[in-house]
Amino acid sequence: MEILITALIITAISVYGALTLKRLYFLLGYFLFSLLAITSIMPSYEENKYLALTSLALFLVLAIISFPAKKILPTMRLTRMPNHLSNHL
Repeated sequence: MEILITALIITAISVYGALTLKRLYFLLGYFLFSLLAITSIMPSYEENKYLALTSLALFLVLAIISFPAKKILPTMRLTRMPNHLSNHL
């Protein structure tokens, strides 16, 4: 039950980031979810080692890609496309 509550909180962080267009919170939710998945895979390591290692590697790559470092996050504002560019679409 605790892991479900934790997963819902992490999902809420990511959804909040997506709805408010704040990339930091969106990536933070992804990053925390991948850490949650890594910790939940560890107990099943003894049952099927290859599946556990493959899943562990995939979620580790996801954690590395989605790490929300402020240095790499551009502070861009979403604006409308200029009229002279939208006419060509």
